[in-house]
Amino acid sequence: MADVEKAREKVDAKKVRAATRQARRFFQAQLEKDFLNVVLENKPIFTKVFIDKRESRFRCYAEGFKRKSFSWLERGQAEAAKMALRQLWEWNALVTGHGAPPELDLA
Repeated sequence: MADVEKAREKVDAKKVRAATRQARRFFQAQLEKDFLNVVLENKPIFTKVFIDKRESRFRCYAEGFKRKSFSWLERGQAEAAKMALRQLWEWNALVTGHGAPPELDLA
C-alpha cells in the first residue's frame, strides 16, 4: 500500500510541476502580447500602478514605501513589466507575508 501512495504522490507532483510550467508559458506569452494589462491584472490588491505612457514607464506605489518606476524604453516591455510586478509583490510580501504566485515566474 505504501508503494502505491508514493507512486500517486510522484504522479501528483509531476502534474503540479507540469501545470506550473504551462501557466508560466502562458504568462510569458501574455506578457509579450499585452504587457500593460498583465501588470494591472497580476498586481497585489493593496498596491497601485500608474502607467505613464508619456514617459514610457510603470510608476509603482504602496502605502508606507518609497515609490519606484520602471522604464520599458530602457529595459524592454516584458522586463520592465516583470520588474514592476516583482517590486509590487515584494512589498506585498513585506506587509502580508505572501509572495508572488509561482506561475508569475518573477524570480
